[in-house]
Amino acid sequence: MAVRTSTSPAGLLASRLNLSVSLLGPVLCAALMAATAWAVLAGGWVNGGGGAVVVAVTAVIEAALLASARVPRWVVLLLAPVLAAAAIVPATVAAMPFELNSSVAHTAYRYFGALIGGLGSSNDWEFTVGLCGVLWVCGYWLGWTALREHRGILAVLPLYAVLATNVLNTKAPDAVGLPLTIAASLSMLVVATAHLSAMQARWSRQRLLSLPGTGSRFALSVGRTTVLLTLLAVLIPPLSTIDISGRLFSGAGGSHGSGNSSSNSSSPPPGGAGTVGFNPATLPGGPLSVKSRTVLQYTTDSGSPVYLRVVNDVHFTNGNWFPQRLSGPASVTNGVDAVPFAAGALPRDRNTSHGGIGSAVQPVHLTIQMQPEATFNTDYAAFAGEPDAMALPGFAIGGLSASADSLITVDAVQTERHLTPSTVIHTTGLVPTATAAQLRAAGTDYPEFLGGYTQLNDDGSHGAADIQDLARQWTAGTANPYDAAVAIEAHLRDPRNFTYTLKPPPVPSEQWAIVYFLQTSHKGYCQYFASTMGAMLRSLDIPARLVAGYGPGSATTRPGRQGRIYTVSSSDAHSWVEAYFPGYGWVPFEPTPPSQVGNYQPFGRGANAAAGGGSTVTPPQSDTTLPGFAVPFEPSVTVPGSAPAGRPAALLGLEIGAAVVVLVAVALLVWLLVPRSLRGTWRRTEAVGSFLRMGRHSAETHHEYAMRLAALRPASADALAEIATVSGRAEFSELGVDPAERRHAIRRWRRLLFSLVRAWRPGTTLRLRRAHS
Repeated sequence: MAVRTSTSPAGLLASRLNLSVSLLGPVLCAALMAATAWAVLAGGWVNGGGGAVVVAVTAVIEAALLASARVPRWVVLLLAPVLAAAAIVPATVAAMPFELNSSVAHTAYRYFGALIGGLGSSNDWEFTVGLCGVLWVCGYWLGWTALREHRGILAVLPLYAVLATNVLNTKAPDAVGLPLTIAASLSMLVVATAHLSAMQARWSRQRLLSLPGTGSRFALSVGRTTVLLTLLAVLIPPLSTIDISGRLFSGAGGSHGSGNSSSNSSSPPPGGAGTVGFNPATLPGGPLSVKSRTVLQYTTDSGSPVYLRVVNDVHFTNGNWFPQRLSGPASVTNGVDAVPFAAGALPRDRNTSHGGIGSAVQPVHLTIQMQPEATFNTDYAAFAGEPDAMALPGFAIGGLSASADSLITVDAVQTERHLTPSTVIHTTGLVPTATAAQLRAAGTDYPEFLGGYTQLNDDGSHGAADIQDLARQWTAGTANPYDAAVAIEAHLRDPRNFTYTLKPPPVPSEQWAIVYFLQTSHKGYCQYFASTMGAMLRSLDIPARLVAGYGPGSATTRPGRQGRIYTVSSSDAHSWVEAYFPGYGWVPFEPTPPSQVGNYQPFGRGANAAAGGGSTVTPPQSDTTLPGFAVPFEPSVTVPGSAPAGRPAALLGLEIGAAVVVLVAVALLVWLLVPRSLRGTWRRTEAVGSFLRMGRHSAETHHEYAMRLAALRPASADALAEIATVSGRAEFSELGVDPAERRHAIRRWRRLLFSLVRAWRPGTTLRLRRAHS
């Protein structure tokens, strides 16, 4: 009779209603996570980042599946890293910035670093990965805690923390309002649904039946209450117009992408202070702190200190500077390419008539021992002047020459192998030695490839116009680009006009940081000075770019040997400016005045250009050790061999996806084979039956369901009957089950599992279901 009732129209309707109610919780949780991700993205923290919504919803689905399978908590924790990778990697791997070392280990290292510190990065991909990590944790926690533990308030607490942080710090509160309201409303529904599920679970344990319509009436009451509370929150006017969040959080209103990250500061979280250190982009922003650590040591063939070039920032957008971007090792984007080369001369155009290299240069040879993090998350090499050669194989990144087989400009050089603390790099750079008189007479007949080096992309704030007006005032009376550049440099270095500080005042959201620096604050660090001079030169149609790298560092004597070792720390990270002069190439300028961070002086010209760069160094010390390095610095160390080239990002994504699938399959198999309790054994029986499309009807007893499953494999009828009988007694009998019977039933489960799987064939389940109906 019970089976007939379950297959009657009324029984089918009840079954469908129960199914819809059971799906309500997961749907609400997924919608809540989607609204939360929407609210965060609407805050303007990152360009793009749409994958964060997919990751947030996927986390809920993963947790809901585990909750429905009723796996133990330790399995949920064990599977968390695997499931996180399965959600985050496919959603973000396509947007990963290209790196020439794309091995699985290196990519995993990049993901780990982005997950740990991505929210404090100026890189959009790293920030998106960090955001995805936070949203995945929130979604996974929400799905499990609300759907399995039935603790609604505890489930939504992390989401409230994310939403509160977002709304207190965003620069676009109006854009956040709608998704925030939706998320708040959905959170109340999730809490209420979890509470109802908890009550129903408690009634089931106490063998109490809920009255018909209890769920629908409860849902209607909760819906009305949610709508009422939401309307009250929207319609009731605020009690005060004081910006409370601005008083509580001094950095409220900060924005990722326009904040404190720059070429000599690690990107801080919004509202926080950054740390002085190398960054390939130049984004003047908030306060910095100094936490100095040794990052490299070098010697020069002349024995003199030099500036260390790492990356050229050539793109100016809304007051910020960025390096070249690539899409792949074999593709060209906007004339930019990564050209591989063997150890030796770089693949660049050395014809001086083409303009890539000047006619008056002096080679400077460096021997460098670097820490891996010295150049951020990429294995860049450092050069004195224009990159010319390197004694390791690698890739030269820059603008293509007219012949398309070499580079007219080299903006960065990446080593083929991953840097280790013991890696020694030999590089050669070309330092311009043109005199001031030669530069004044260089003229303005610029090569065609420099067209983009005078662009000032504006966002409608009139920042470019403001910069141009001041540049014309400062250079009034100058007769040539060199004198104009010197006038701008001198004006910025004059302590009567500008002050160097690591704690500049906050910048209004409607202004570029460098415009506020020029017009109002007159206070900043090297990014402010370099960014300002570069923008001013471009506003006067003088080709300009910024260089991100390091100052000369401090000198250390070597007892019994010629020359000095120069030790460079993270606090030596620096930005400076280069202007282009026809016939002489790129010439450096130092707009940053001397300070406690560095005694930066103007670059020498002519014969003095290669003798000390533009800065003095700390007096020699007798200590020759280098803290943090694996081996003592020794210029004669043999350069290690190169590692094999990495795999393409698409293949790497397939490899990671396959690994995730294998790990999930192994975890599922372990869960099926190792039940910890009799109740877990019966849950697995039902799970296997559902997989074979023979799910248990709501009106079936344990024994009836077992006999229906036995039709697949008649020989397993005894084992199924034993497990069903013992499970039924354990669940409903006051006397319980003998421990020996319990252990025996659990042991029989493994043999039963393989028996059922071997017996299943396509179409078998359908024929059995038709026979039972």
